[in-house]
Amino acid sequence: MMRKIKLLCLLSACIFMVSGCTVSDLPIKRTTNSNSDVVKFYGFEWLTERSTIEKKFKADFDSEYVCKEESTKVSDDIDVVHVLYKGKDETDLDWTVANHHVSELLICYIKTKSGKNYLFRAIWRFNQCNEEDVEFFYTKLDKLYPNTLKNNGVYIDKNVNQAGLSYTASTKEITLDYCCCDLLYQLLEKGYGPSEQESMVSDKT
Repeated sequence: MMRKIKLLCLLSACIFMVSGCTVSDLPIKRTTNSNSDVVKFYGFEWLTERSTIEKKFKADFDSEYVCKEESTKVSDDIDVVHVLYKGKDETDLDWTVANHHVSELLICYIKTKSGKNYLFRAIWRFNQCNEEDVEFFYTKLDKLYPNTLKNNGVYIDKNVNQAGLSYTASTKEITLDYCCCDLLYQLLEKGYGPSEQESMVSDKT
């Protein structure tokens, strides 16, 4: 019995070391305490690995989708990967979030030297929306983030994680922009320029 316990302890330690190596492979680290995070994208912790996110999508959304990827080199040891999630044949996604149709999703990942991708920003887009839908989402966000600072449609927690809502009346599109600004600011300091799709949302929020 003691040998089995020792073996289990050793195995657990090895698993922890392997997962620790993956995290230490990240070219930048968070400066804020993740335990204090309130604003998160779809319930994921910031720096969640892409395969975990994909697994959740496949479980929650019973439809095919495609990913269009674009990689941006920030510095010698930092790459950012933008992944645009679209429906089959690059049509709108057949996904529903908060009882609203998702047209597309953009996720921004930090790429490690080992090739793994870790979440730092995500942008939902919902089409065919109106002012009533805007109020619906604000009500949802108010309930989700009651103890955050709310500034011009942007919810900000103590770690400066942000969830921003914007509405474009001409296209009837709502965007929900989730970001770990701790990581984004570090990337910007190293010369990162947000993608065109990111900038479009940033200009609205």
